[in-house]
Amino acid sequence: LRICEALELLHSKGFIHRDVKPEHVLITPEQRVVLIDLDASMRIISERSSDTQLIGTAMYAAPEQFGLTRSDSRTDIYAMGILINEMLTGYHPAVQQHRKGSLGRIIEKCTKISPADRYQSIGELAESLHDAARDAERGTSPKLRKIAMAVTVAICAVTLILSPGSGSSGDSDMSAPAIKKGEKNSE
Repeated sequence: LRICEALELLHSKGFIHRDVKPEHVLITPEQRVVLIDLDASMRIISERSSDTQLIGTAMYAAPEQFGLTRSDSRTDIYAMGILINEMLTGYHPAVQQHRKGSLGRIIEKCTKISPADRYQSIGELAESLHDAARDAERGTSPKLRKIAMAVTVAICAVTLILSPGSGSSGDSDMSAPAIKKGEKNSE
């Protein structure tokens, strides 16, 4: 949800991130979530029929980022679906897709090939995530909720630690909704 807040701020300014992935999500010791690295971001220009520059990380890139149509906020929604799946399973949906319950339905909708079949705004995705969290809390004991939260935090931490290039750039962070420009990759 904190990543959705950061993306909603970025989208409201007319930009999309185009490279949402574990390496670009940091969790501070205070448990704040920070979205970094705007190197692949672009201004949304509705008059264009396709992107003029193909950029982003292939495993997280929506089909439209490969030049078929133009990218828009639904491009970031596609990447969010992959990120949520990885948080739950540790894998890209092409390897193992989480299909259970409301989170499975959310991931499936986020990662539809056609942007028209995805959530149409990051706010709409955030609302579905809020609903899923509320539904999960209703059917779970307080003790089990605490265990689930601890497991979720651990999975996020392990995913970020094991992801290639997940080192800190040393820049100071900002509270979410936080967007921070990362250093260029020198590889």
